[in-house]
Amino acid sequence: MTASRKRGRNLGLGSRNLTRAGKTCAHQSGKAFATRGTLAERWSVFAKWLEQTQGIKRMEDITRDHVMAYGQTLKARVERNELKASTAQLYVSAVNSIMTSATQGQWTAVSPTRDCGIPKRRYIPETSKAMPQSQHDQLQASVDDERIVALLNLQRTLGLRFKESALLDAQKALRQAQREKRITVFSGTKGGKRRHVPVSTEARAALETAASLQNGPSMVPANLRYVDFRDHCYR
Repeated sequence: MTASRKRGRNLGLGSRNLTRAGKTCAHQSGKAFATRGTLAERWSVFAKWLEQTQGIKRMEDITRDHVMAYGQTLKARVERNELKASTAQLYVSAVNSIMTSATQGQWTAVSPTRDCGIPKRRYIPETSKAMPQSQHDQLQASVDDERIVALLNLQRTLGLRFKESALLDAQKALRQAQREKRITVFSGTKGGKRRHVPVSTEARAALETAASLQNGPSMVPANLRYVDFRDHCYR
C-alpha cells in the first residue's frame, strides 16, 4: 500500500463516508462502467449493513469475520427463498473486490460458499424452456431427415439445446442411462458446465434411436464438421 493511501480515513480514498469510499474505489477499479456501477451498488448494501448491525464506519475496521457474518445473513435469505444463491455469492464477491482494491491487494478474500455457507450456484434452469408438445409434433412431422428427427426428440425429452444434442455421444449416453438412469451432458453446454440429466422412459427411447443412427463420435455425421451439420439442419 502506498504512503498516500495509508494516510486519511477509509484507507486514503478521499471520503470520510464508508459508502462513498467504496463507490470511489469501485469507480477507480478500471472495470467496465456497468461493472463499476454494480460493484458500487452492492458495496452500498454491505456498508449499510455494517453501520447498522456492527457499528463500523471505517474501512480500516473491516475484518474477514465481518464479511463472513454478512455472508451468513445472505445465506439465511437464500434459505428463506428471498434471494438466489448466485446473487448472494455476487454480493460477497463485490465486497472482496472493493476491499482487495482498497487495500492494494492485501485483503484475503472470503469464499461465499466455504466461509459463508452460501449454496453453490445451480446451472439447471428453474423453468422448462421446451416448446409445447403440439408444436414439437408439428415440427417433427415437417422433417424428412431421420437424424434431425432424432435430435428433436433428444432436445424434447432431455431438455437439450441444439448444439448439446448434436455433440452428444448418444451411444455412450445410452449406456450411462442404462446404468444410472441419467446422462452427463458437457459438450456444447453454455460455459462448458457439466450437468446431469435424468432419463425418463421416453428419453431412453430417444437415446436408443439416436444411438442406432450415430456413425461417429457424436450425432454429427462422420463426414461432416459440426458447423456444416448445423448449417444443414437450419437451411
